[in-house]
Amino acid sequence: MKKILMFTHTDLDGHGCFIVAKSFCNFVRYYMCEPSNVEAKMTEHRGEVPEYDLVLLTDLSVSKSFAEEFHTYCKTKGIPFFILDHHPTAKELETLPFANITIEKDGKTVCGTTLTYDFFVEQTGKKDRTLEAYCEIVRQYDVWDWKKNDYLLPKQYNTLLELFGVKDFTAMIQKKLRRKDFTLSPFESSVYKIEETRIKNEVISQMKRMERREIQGYQCGIVFTSNGTPELYDEIMKDETIDIAISIGYYGCSVRTKKENIDVGQFAKQFGGGGHPGAGGIGISVEVREKAFEMIFQKKE
Repeated sequence: MKKILMFTHTDLDGHGCFIVAKSFCNFVRYYMCEPSNVEAKMTEHRGEVPEYDLVLLTDLSVSKSFAEEFHTYCKTKGIPFFILDHHPTAKELETLPFANITIEKDGKTVCGTTLTYDFFVEQTGKKDRTLEAYCEIVRQYDVWDWKKNDYLLPKQYNTLLELFGVKDFTAMIQKKLRRKDFTLSPFESSVYKIEETRIKNEVISQMKRMERREIQGYQCGIVFTSNGTPELYDEIMKDETIDIAISIGYYGCSVRTKKENIDVGQFAKQFGGGGHPGAGGIGISVEVREKAFEMIFQKKE
């Protein structure tokens, strides 16, 4: 495979899918998407498909009808198209021959990055133990095993991705893959510590703005912020009467729970989102934002 076109999620796992693809192929053109805009992005860039040898949708799903239509288009151009997703809310796609929807493997919850690695190993017959180790770091953050295992490195990586941005974080990870050493440098550690202090202070401010609402029978703690962090969700859920912690930002809502009898992936699916039992998301469309603008700036009589 000489050239790959990839549509992937904006989070650490979605970025990990790109890192894996880049390790197996020199040229990867990627578009980072949210659940709310992935179909629009794929439609917008559909005309680029003939320029590539393979098209991948990773760590995200689309409607079954859209997936079938996009696959048909790629097929007419002679370009293979595959979907690799691990979210339970994507299970309606698992009957499609070009979709791999896997939630667990060998007793572990998987992530988009591990599915992407397995895909390329199957395609090329080549394994890379160092890359496997990075996939595990991403997996532990994405399915929140890092919390259960008291393993801080996955969380540190997520924080550094948000701070450095995609370009610089990619360079950082590729350097670590070459050196086969995933520990943080003194500079990276210092940056992370400074950011942790900032986040702690921010959470104090955010909690002053928390609202409590009942949604679909669940008690929800809600904060309007573009910076929903694990620390914020932990703070919200210190109140054991709260079932679900929600942060609402410009592009969407993040939903979290610690209660094993609640599946926030299914909760989010009711509103056009999806995810895992403990973590999910709901996109905010352009139309919703436009309506919000209209309501805010409606001239008062």
